Amino acid sequence: MVALIWVGTAQAQSQNTRFDPIFENREVSVFALDLPPDGHASIFQNTHDIFWIALAAAHVTVIDADGNKTAVAFAMGDTRFFPSFTTRSISNDAADSFRAVLVEIKLRGLASACDCDSGAQRSVCGCPRAAPLPPMWAVGIGQIVAGGTTLAPGESFRSIGERADTLLVAVSHLTLADDAQPSSSVTIELRAGNVLWLPAGPHKLRNLGATPARYVTLEF
Repeated sequence: MVALIWVGTAQAQSQNTRFDPIFENREVSVFALDLPPDGHASIFQNTHDIFWIALAAAHVTVIDADGNKTAVAFAMGDTRFFPSFTTRSISNDAADSFRAVLVEIKLRGLASACDCDSGAQRSVCGCPRAAPLPPMWAVGIGQIVAGGTTLAPGESFRSIGERADTLLVAVSHLTLADDAQPSSSVTIELRAGNVLWLPAGPHKLRNLGATPARYVTLEF
């Protein structure tokens, strides 16, 4: 249906930590980060709105342009939005590596300031009293809809949905069928941290795997 786009590994940044570019188009640039314990990395994408998507639990510190520090606790699949110019670097405070995907929104004006009206908004926007994200959630931030999905083995969406252009980020290893496509043989196979661009149109994803399929989408 659509192929993954991979590009070469980026030049090492601070303390031998790499932001590896894995996908790019007109709307987004996507990077993978594997930050070791006590590691530190500069976020050169800070001039744009960004989303962090955690692939495993982690405790990190985000430092803004003025040197202010914000501690962030991620669970697997947690997604966090940072407006442009609010992040300068990130450090890993935990004993395990921080594995995450960073999505840079290239077009300005698509996102806007986060609201704190719902539990999912408080989590994604980093608001006080944030609760853990549920298995299914969606948050509108300006013209972007961020959402998290967990499909049990064999589970699918109930109906075909007409979707805008969508970036899908695999949080777990997954094998999906898109039952809205004319060919039933089309499958989507991604490892955790892989991404896929789904063009606008009808989609109905179904989990073909033997374990839950977890992913995060950013719909434009």
